[in-house]
Amino acid sequence: MTKNIFYPVNRHLLVRPVEEASDNNEGEVKILLPQDYLPQRSQFVTVQILDWADDVAIKTREFSKAIVERSMIKEIEYGGEKLHIVLENYILCLVEPEEVENS
Repeated sequence: MTKNIFYPVNRHLLVRPVEEASDNNEGEVKILLPQDYLPQRSQFVTVQILDWADDVAIKTREFSKAIVERSMIKEIEYGGEKLHIVLENYILCLVEPEEVENS
């Protein structure tokens, strides 16, 4: 069995959307909703940067996460796998983890 390896090209980045943590729903009233109902999501999403094309100009090597407009992420299914790619122009900002000092 062959596993596919994907290489982004033409200024694209291979990303994985970071799922938002769900709130604690304890004590809330439950309402039945249609099966196809999706809760309203933010216009922006944090993504984990997995790989990038050689011609990407932003310094992705220094960062592991970015914020992207959700609608600009392209979802591709190939060989039973889901890929998420985004053009570098749609990276709105890079996220650098901040070290917090414990006092």
